Amino acid sequence: MYGCVDIGFAPYNESIQLREICVMELLSVRRVKTFKTVREEEVVCLIERISRSSSKGASVNLFAMSHILTVHIIFRCAFDWKFSNIDGQNGFADLPEELMSGLLSFSFADSIPILGWLDIVTGLITRLKKTARKLEDNKISKKLTRDKIKALILDMFVSGTETSSRVIEWAMSELIRNPKIMKKAQEEVRRIVREKGKLKLDEDIQEMDYLKCVVKEAFRLHPPTPILRRESSQSVNIKGYLLPPKTKVMINAWTIQRDQD
Repeated sequence: MYGCVDIGFAPYNESIQLREICVMELLSVRRVKTFKTVREEEVVCLIERISRSSSKGASVNLFAMSHILTVHIIFRCAFDWKFSNIDGQNGFADLPEELMSGLLSFSFADSIPILGWLDIVTGLITRLKKTARKLEDNKISKKLTRDKIKALILDMFVSGTETSSRVIEWAMSELIRNPKIMKKAQEEVRRIVREKGKLKLDEDIQEMDYLKCVVKEAFRLHPPTPILRRESSQSVNIKGYLLPPKTKVMINAWTIQRDQD
């Protein structure tokens, strides 16, 4: 992550400016609305790909197709550039999955620092360095000369593709497991789209209250990042527990969101 200068890993006081730039220039309501056409076009392409496969009786890999969808949207929004083929440019589209796999892998250095050398034995360090070289050697990254800019773009690319496609995959899996809920969601979507005759993504979703609940439930059951890692910047007392500076904290979001109490 370029020496932890990105939004996700940089110390809070050092990442404030990056966060402000990111929110104003990339994630503001105004900027998101400007990419409305891109999202609608890519969703239509996704539906057409699924339709072609199903009409031939072929199986449909939902994760692969949702991954392609999110990669295409992010690249068109960030670089105004389309992949020339469905697999991406020189395998670059697959790098977010490789990177997330490495980041979510168990690390001895994170949990038991004195045993950090075991990360070399397990091959984790080698895999992360290999992925980093692929990112750095790719022609897209070579155009970005400043580490902080590259780290910010990497945050957007990885967070916007791998996590989104995983949530889509889990949401569809849960709907398949619960056919009554799937039928109700289908009826709502078909009713709203049929009334207008054409899918208008942003406007139509606002009317799909049941579908929004389905998406939120998918996030609750299957958070894209189940384990959150944080480090205290100063001494803090939490319910009688004193955490000194530099204390590494691992928060199990998966367990919290499934806690019945």
